[in-house]
Amino acid sequence: MVTCDLTGKIAIVTGSNSGLGKETARKLVQGGATCILACRSLERAEEAKKDIQEGARGAVVCMQLDLCDLESVKTFCSEFLKKYSTLNILVCNGGLNGDGSYKGPKTTPQGLEIVFGTNYVGHFMLTALLMDALKKGGTPESPSRVVSLASVTVWFASTKFHNYAKGPAKTKGNYACSKIACTMMAVEIARKMEGSNVMAFAADPGYVNSGIWRDNKLMGSIANALALSPAQGARTSVEAATRMDFKSGSYLMPFTFKYSSIMKMAPSLGYNLMPLFSKLFYGIVVDKSAPKTYKQESIDELFTMTYKLLEEANCPVPKMF
Repeated sequence: MVTCDLTGKIAIVTGSNSGLGKETARKLVQGGATCILACRSLERAEEAKKDIQEGARGAVVCMQLDLCDLESVKTFCSEFLKKYSTLNILVCNGGLNGDGSYKGPKTTPQGLEIVFGTNYVGHFMLTALLMDALKKGGTPESPSRVVSLASVTVWFASTKFHNYAKGPAKTKGNYACSKIACTMMAVEIARKMEGSNVMAFAADPGYVNSGIWRDNKLMGSIANALALSPAQGARTSVEAATRMDFKSGSYLMPFTFKYSSIMKMAPSLGYNLMPLFSKLFYGIVVDKSAPKTYKQESIDELFTMTYKLLEEANCPVPKMF
């Protein structure tokens, strides 16, 4: 639920033609924001626009963005900056699951591992190219927001990012690795830009029945029975993007208690119980990610590697800070 007036605010939500992204965009538009649906398929984005726009206070704009293709990210940012000089909210929502049921390409057009390249590198480049607009859009009273979609899988993630950088994944865990990288990006933005006009958050939607399970019939069936709805799962992203009482760098989860208390003691049990607990203890709480998420040495290595990957792909970006 958006409790503040977003009139005049400009927002971007990636992957917003369905699922979590669509519901996040819906809430922002209901609050009065102009929201850009940044989607791979413009046709699907236009369909979502009709639904989101109905009865809303704000406006919806559709723009094409394929996060797996860095040239598409570059084009999107160029086109956005021609139309808008500032940005208030960036929700890095879009992505791939990449589990065993995924049958698509194994690498991006630039040769990056498909899940890591799409979920993390694409969003990193997007954020870097839009950082000046975010800085201009924020004020001390109303800072701009960067929201990274997180996942409980970070507790099982490897931080050996080189295993997921170039070429097909050399080992399992590409999704978890991409999500801890996204979370680290939010943590570092918050650290480096503390006291500035830009804040950053990581938002874990919980166990959600969303489009990410479209290629997995078994998980889709389980999601239908136990999962939160996309509207419920979008709550952490929406509140990270709009609430004024959260400290920059916060990790939000959709529970009435700190779920990390379970994950610290029994990660596998906590992971398996998440669908049930999402139903029984639905709410919102400022929690913590896995301890390795905050290891500065790993964050520094990740950022250094990412800038280098973008340079090697002939898509260099200015340093965020």
